[in-house]
Amino acid sequence: MNKEEAAMFKALDAVLVDEMSGATPGKGRNVANAWEIEIKNGEFFLVNTYGLVAKYLDEGTKPHTIFPKNKKMLRFEIFKPPTFRNKRDLEMWNKHGKIFFYNKLGVPVLGFMREGSKVFCFAKKVKHPGYEGRKFINKVLENESVWQKVFEEYFKFLK
Repeated sequence: MNKEEAAMFKALDAVLVDEMSGATPGKGRNVANAWEIEIKNGEFFLVNTYGLVAKYLDEGTKPHTIFPKNKKMLRFEIFKPPTFRNKRDLEMWNKHGKIFFYNKLGVPVLGFMREGSKVFCFAKKVKHPGYEGRKFINKVLENESVWQKVFEEYFKFLK
């Protein structure tokens, strides 16, 4: 890598990666912190090393069903306690802090569990409604002030 390429790499890494990290939506910062600049055959590429999640956050998804990969059930936090249709289920929840519902074969298909102040749901599958996408990548890449910062940094590193 020559001096100009090294300066551009540092500038892109310093500015573009930071801007992209700040623009990436989500509560967990794993996706946001996974932006990197890569060089292949003298060309610079902005990549997210956290798999396809950044693409889905940007472009959205169609409705789809989610199944567990390595476990028997999916587990995710819910932000309001479950409501129950009958008194027995509510009493079970209040007494034990967990409840599971079974299919006709006796296999659990849905459950809730309290851990401290958090409530988790367990399910065999989830029907995701889809996600519109935030279109944040182009917003960053088309922002002139971002590129102005990149070139300011480039000339600093070039000296």
